Amino acid sequence: MEQGAWDALKSLSINPTITERRPTIGRRVRVIGGRKLGIEGTVQWHGQTQYTRRAYRYCDSMQAHMLDLMGLYGFRVKIRSDEGETFFLDAEKVCVL
Repeated sequence: MEQGAWDALKSLSINPTITERRPTIGRRVRVIGGRKLGIEGTVQWHGQTQYTRRAYRYCDSMQAHMLDLMGLYGFRVKIRSDEGETFFLDAEKVCVL
């Protein structure tokens, strides 16, 4: 992305909302979908899935960058639960506490 476009994107008023919802490493999250529903824990890893490029097939470049900023669609997280269990799931299935 061009530097001018990136600066404009960072100055948008939605930026704080995006960063609050992004499940970055060290954040506490609750699982809101799937078979681990309701489990709370800490994010140990956050990264793109190996199939992410296919997910962006119908996006233009700006939409793809917004999805990357949000860190949900096309991303996975590794979570260590409070009980010590570790598991991976789609980032769209967690909610930052």
